[in-house]
Amino acid sequence: MLDAAEELFGHYGLEAVSLNQVRKHAGSRHASVIQYHFGTKRDLVRAVFERRAPRINKRRNELLDRVDRTGDSEELRRLLSALIKPLVEEGAASEKGRNYVLFVDSMRRSPDVGFATIMDAHHMSGLHRIVERIEQIRSDLPKREVRLRFRLIQSWIIESAADWERRRTRGEEPSGPEYETYVNMVTRMCVAAIAIEAQ
Repeated sequence: MLDAAEELFGHYGLEAVSLNQVRKHAGSRHASVIQYHFGTKRDLVRAVFERRAPRINKRRNELLDRVDRTGDSEELRRLLSALIKPLVEEGAASEKGRNYVLFVDSMRRSPDVGFATIMDAHHMSGLHRIVERIEQIRSDLPKREVRLRFRLIQSWIIESAADWERRRTRGEEPSGPEYETYVNMVTRMCVAAIAIEAQ
């Protein structure tokens, strides 16, 4: 059921897919199977998100632990790479991972889901660590501005990763380890967005 929901929501958007379509795509003949196991559509979306979120969060925290130990001058770049890399790695790992990246982008764009409340779930400790560190690095800016910049780059990262996955699916982008080049490019752009002076 979760695979079917992830695939359909990722490819067509949350609003365009009904629970009945998810049920049929999963091969179930029981009309109320989703409501029985998950409750509402929002609950199903949360279950799809939370299935992979712990692994992504764990990887993000592993990368952050390395930043904690290095203390080098490229701390901002390493922090933002830790933000970007786990999601892109998930997409590069398999077809199902690719569907998850597309699903997260659909979830982000949905006005009905409450993306911010789902993203603030307990599986997001790595994100919170990154925000706190960026606030320390950019202590010259008001926290509100730092958090706004972070939200903007976070949305752009998700949208960009989903676009990259769609292009890879169509054969317009290479598969495999080339994702490192992509991660480095996106990281540099995000560093610029955080490092730019206040107006």
